[in-house]
Amino acid sequence: MELRIDLCRQELEAGRSFALVTLLSSDGSSPRGAGAKMLVTAGSTAATIGGGALEAKTIEWARECIAERKSRILDVDLTGKEKNSVDMACGGRVHLLITYVDAFCEENLRLFRFLAEKQEQGSMCRWLTAAEEEGGEVRVWQAAQESGETLNGILPEWAFPLPENTSLCDYRLYEQGENRKLLSEQVGALAHLYLCGGGHVALKTAQLGQFLGMDVTVFEDRPEFASEERFPGAKRVITPDYKGIFEGISIGSRDCIIILTRGHRYDTEILLQAVQTNAGYIGMIGSKRKVAMAMETLRSRHVPENVIQSVHSPIGLSIGAETPAEIAVSILAEIIQELRK
Repeated sequence: MELRIDLCRQELEAGRSFALVTLLSSDGSSPRGAGAKMLVTAGSTAATIGGGALEAKTIEWARECIAERKSRILDVDLTGKEKNSVDMACGGRVHLLITYVDAFCEENLRLFRFLAEKQEQGSMCRWLTAAEEEGGEVRVWQAAQESGETLNGILPEWAFPLPENTSLCDYRLYEQGENRKLLSEQVGALAHLYLCGGGHVALKTAQLGQFLGMDVTVFEDRPEFASEERFPGAKRVITPDYKGIFEGISIGSRDCIIILTRGHRYDTEILLQAVQTNAGYIGMIGSKRKVAMAMETLRSRHVPENVIQSVHSPIGLSIGAETPAEIAVSILAEIIQELRK
């Protein structure tokens, strides 16, 4: 899930109601796949359902929902041939749920505080949304559930028994009878970049990662490079002891370790520690000769060959990158490719 749920929490804590748009399903071509989400407020948006004419029109509909304090389910034609359709080159159809979230409902504030906390902690839970359309009106219930725990929130009786919780799928839509839908979405950690080194490439990689909605932590042993002023917006900037760099840090499958220390002085030492984590992506910058030497060091330490082969080094997609900014683009492109698998 790409939506930063803390933005929803902040709106509610400020007393501002909003609309959440969910792309329930699509037929034929569409800008984004099922499960795409967007937050719409009276004056801003966050995340995207694909941009273009569909998103522009959806924002209009969402703001109407906010003004009317109502939710809606929409079946939108993207060919421009039907009444109230949206003319887009991709064609196809999309089915949208626009959920009105009332800031003056205490239950909503409790739910989104819980979801935001789980996303920030990286603790997996599922977000359940039940929607029922009757007589032109749409009712929506929302709840969250950690594995084996009681519901945080309220769902209607027809939503039970709940489908089995599985972490293998981020999004599932269940038809619970005529005009009744149940959404199950996995909420987990946002992608987190751990940059081992704070030089020129790290700076551009941090900036691009933040632009893509990722959290960033920077490790740099040079005080003049390890500053919040140099890396504004980073979760943490740490002056480390590279011998125990990841101690006390829980690194999961959506976390990415990028190794680019000054003069490659600590790269192999950090790599030996990185391969012992659960990181979904490990990459190390360097020449072919330096990379070959690092891999031989891993083999000499009896690191399994499949683990060695999973390390991305030389780092990044091969796009002929030369400048720090171009290298950052190649690194983030490779990370996106890996996390989408």
